[in-house]
Amino acid sequence: MTGVLIKNIDLHFQDLTYTMINFSELPMGRILLLFCTGIVASIFFRVLPIVSITTGLCALALVTLFTLVPFFIKIQMAMGLQVFLCLLMWSVTQTYVFLYSSINAPDHFLKHEKPSAIYLIRISESCHQKTNSYRVNAEVKGVLANKTFIKTSGEVLLTIMASDSTQIPVYGDYILTNAQPEEIPPPQNPSQFDYKEYLSFHNISSRFTLTKYNYYITDFNDAKWLLKISYSLRDKLVEQLKDFFITRDELAVASALLVGFEDYLDPEIIQAFSSTGALHVLSVSGMHVGLVFICLSWLLSFMDKKKMMLIIKYIILVSFIWFYALMTGFSPSVLRSVVMVSLVIFSKVRKRESDTLNAMLGSAFLLLCYNPFYITEVGFQLSYLAVFGIVYLHPMLAQQYVAPNKIMHWIWQLTSVSLTAQLMTFPLGLLYFHQFPLLFLISNLIIIPITTIIIYIGIGALILFFIPFVSDFLWQAGYHLTRFLNLIVKYIDSLKSLTLNGLSITVFETWLIYALIATMLGFIIYRNRKLIFASLLLSIILCVLQINEKIVQKQQQKLIVYSVPRKTAIDFISGNDHVFVADKNLVKMQVSCGFSYNIIGMT
Repeated sequence: MTGVLIKNIDLHFQDLTYTMINFSELPMGRILLLFCTGIVASIFFRVLPIVSITTGLCALALVTLFTLVPFFIKIQMAMGLQVFLCLLMWSVTQTYVFLYSSINAPDHFLKHEKPSAIYLIRISESCHQKTNSYRVNAEVKGVLANKTFIKTSGEVLLTIMASDSTQIPVYGDYILTNAQPEEIPPPQNPSQFDYKEYLSFHNISSRFTLTKYNYYITDFNDAKWLLKISYSLRDKLVEQLKDFFITRDELAVASALLVGFEDYLDPEIIQAFSSTGALHVLSVSGMHVGLVFICLSWLLSFMDKKKMMLIIKYIILVSFIWFYALMTGFSPSVLRSVVMVSLVIFSKVRKRESDTLNAMLGSAFLLLCYNPFYITEVGFQLSYLAVFGIVYLHPMLAQQYVAPNKIMHWIWQLTSVSLTAQLMTFPLGLLYFHQFPLLFLISNLIIIPITTIIIYIGIGALILFFIPFVSDFLWQAGYHLTRFLNLIVKYIDSLKSLTLNGLSITVFETWLIYALIATMLGFIIYRNRKLIFASLLLSIILCVLQINEKIVQKQQQKLIVYSVPRKTAIDFISGNDHVFVADKNLVKMQVSCGFSYNIIGMT
């Protein structure tokens, strides 16, 4: 989890004092808030450019009014300037999001779509292996129709059906295909994951299904050299792991832990780590970058004595973590963490307390400038909420208990980090995953240290590759430790009664929970009685909404015929009771997922 990163950094930079942060010293917070609200309004409410332009003109009119009208000159000048800047940022942000969406480009390939056309497509990343296919994001560079070639733009999803004779393109390849673009279907079942919306957040509105008969890989490749090196290096590391991690589960976890390669992860492994509250360790992110940072920082600790040497140390640290990002294929989660750490190191050079949180918020701003749709990613949201909890809340919580020895101090630090990170992220966990792991504290106290050792062993094996017997010994130790980790995770996952499943809240209720957390924390910090009354009011509203939902559920009468290809699946729902009728193989899937009530199998 990204929160662990901040704790790890603070272990080596003790100049961050445990005092309350003054939000007046967080200019990036105000800028980021406006920027995020503008992005959300543009993405989810489909704000048109004309509205954004109108907003900008209104801002200009307001500041003109506050400047020219004598009554407002002395009283409202500052307010007018603030209103102008807020509306102007909204206008610019919404226009930027509209222009960033490739579907709005005049040369988008769907605007030149013609029957029997041939498409020139460039592979824009490394292919991801699935059970019977490969998936990869690509760009449509041109459309050939009626002997006329038109240059185009636009991202698509390619599904390449696998067979023994199928040629798999690599990053940077250009392919020609006469397959026609297919619209991404919307969800067919109630509460189903909206894959169409998910792809739209990645600028993808169509897909191509390719077989070995309908596409041709050209001889031309224009891969960007840095990304080409990155993907090649990651693939070589994964091949090296295959020599030592001989069982599939251990290979899957090790490749995900060390280099962010997740193609080998089975749904069962993902579910097991999710139910233990440790899913974050399978995605190379803040914790992993932080551990690499800590390891190198310790090795270079002899450079702390002189100021010039310390600056050189910081340069080496930043360079190495960017090289680590290169090894992992520059995945979004790694880039997010590397940008964070780089700005945190800069803030430590300046030795200002508020700069740490400013650096985190600044990294979020930079990433959203690069890709405003990052704000829709669950990992992005959880990471920055955890960061805020660790940087702002953890110091206050850590002061509440003074450990009698170093071991208890280490346990309390890890526990308080998990508590503050969980406090800031559990509402989103309820919204997206509908579950809450009761054993998250225990599992993190066990899993995170083991994961840390595995990562350090992997780093050591990579650094000492030129000493074969040492490197081989480390890889063997890493394999057995990874196997032990999987056994622990599977055992904790088997304790189903210790995970709250089936929890459901709406987006509005999620905001209410965060408002409740904010008011309760505000009361604890500022001792303002009005905030406790606000907390009680929010609690009452949440209870009323949940009671109303239970009443609606009690009165429901539904017959649902699910859309499952070549299968039968029917739900009979009456109040809180329901009977699920389905083919036997679907029944087995339901039982394996924990649904064991009122299930009827069919032949």
